[in-house]
Amino acid sequence: MKSVILKVRLFHFMFVDTDKTFEVTKLAFDEGIFINPVIPPACAPQDTLVRVALMATHTKEQVDYAVDKLTKMSLKKDWKS
Repeated sequence: MKSVILKVRLFHFMFVDTDKTFEVTKLAFDEGIFINPVIPPACAPQDTLVRVALMATHTKEQVDYAVDKLTKMSLKKDWKS
């Protein structure tokens, strides 16, 4: 079996609120974007965040789509950390 090595870039967005972190995760999922919430006990309650992983297999169009959707969601919801 041939091994495949993928480089992954992780981006984190702090939300400092568990409810807001879950809201972001669900809204992104509804738009076809999978992001991981990081909540207690994996972090302190005031340090919740979402983790976005980009891989070499993502296309430019997929990345542009995700950035566009996440930007529009953040402006619509007025999320501020």
